Amino acid sequence: MKDAEHPLLGACVTLADEQTTVFTGRLSLDTHPWLADHAINDTPVLPGTAYLELAIHAGDHTGTPHLQELTLHSPLVLDRDAPALVQVTVHASDGDGHRALTIHARPDDGDDEQPWTCHATGALAPGSPAVSEAPDLGVWPPPGARPVATDDLYRRFGERGFAYGPLFQGVRAAWRTPDAVYAEIRLPDPEAATGYTLHPALLD
Repeated sequence: MKDAEHPLLGACVTLADEQTTVFTGRLSLDTHPWLADHAINDTPVLPGTAYLELAIHAGDHTGTPHLQELTLHSPLVLDRDAPALVQVTVHASDGDGHRALTIHARPDDGDDEQPWTCHATGALAPGSPAVSEAPDLGVWPPPGARPVATDDLYRRFGERGFAYGPLFQGVRAAWRTPDAVYAEIRLPDPEAATGYTLHPALLD
């Protein structure tokens, strides 16, 4: 077992088949207080972007950096009194280099009989995905884009039951064109991004 080299994961181990790799972690609102900044109806829930971050990290460390798909099956509610144990499993290759990915969790409340819940499944592949040509952003904001008011963005989210705490309030400005929306987004605490491919709060 070795260090998983990620802020949300503690260790990883390659099983005896020498193909399956399991990453483990323990999510707690005490050790990761920013997770409380993502709440639905006052209940902290792991953001969907965190599953994406975990999947990409696991793929990068198992020779399959291309995340082909990721499906979320069940929300992970974060209990203020009991941390969650997390397992990210990269399964054996199918022969073409593609590998299935699963993300499970269960409460860490001292009851070893607690069942594991599958929160996400995905597919990883070697190589890099094709990247479409990026728009020319040499002029900012893009010509013809109209400003979009963002001053009350998070208040309006709150009225709909989506409570975004300080770290998730990263939108600074936005503009709209007939076929796109452009935005300036940054983490209120830039140092929080250390160790992440792309911090879930920023991506969210």
